[in-house]
Amino acid sequence: MVPADCPTCGSLAGGTDPSTNGNDRPSYIYAIGRIEARFPSLAVEKEFAQATARTDTAGKADQQTFHAVLSKPEHRYLVRQLCWLPIQGLETYLLLLRNPADIDMLVETIHPEDSRDDMDLIIGVRGPIAGPEMCNGLMVPIVFFAPAAEELFNSILLLTDNAGAADEHRAFCPLV
Repeated sequence: MVPADCPTCGSLAGGTDPSTNGNDRPSYIYAIGRIEARFPSLAVEKEFAQATARTDTAGKADQQTFHAVLSKPEHRYLVRQLCWLPIQGLETYLLLLRNPADIDMLVETIHPEDSRDDMDLIIGVRGPIAGPEMCNGLMVPIVFFAPAAEELFNSILLLTDNAGAADEHRAFCPLV
């Protein structure tokens, strides 16, 4: 019997770490955007509907309801079953947690109030391409979420020597 790749943790058969892309150094992903959750299957969507029926959501908008349901400890199993995609509107990566204790970070990315100013910083290690069974046929690279993202973002905000006035302080964006 040939060992199979692990779609959850991303390790390849034989113990190879896919995040290193064939060398000893991992490939990191840095992205800013909004993380959104999707249902990987109709079964998970129906389970969410049942959990919603057991939660007081009267008068709440869709996003508020989504947050209210998934914030409850008894519904955390649903958080683990959802597909988490960074960069709102673009199917770029599929986020996976390596540490189940970091589930609270994903729940915090559900913004109950729809504010265009809310952004999420994603720092992670790029893994293999997700199999079609993981997220309703979506095949994008897996990114293993790194809990250091919030710490790095706060450090960047505290930098005082970058007023954005010099060329080296700005990102280059060519005009189209």
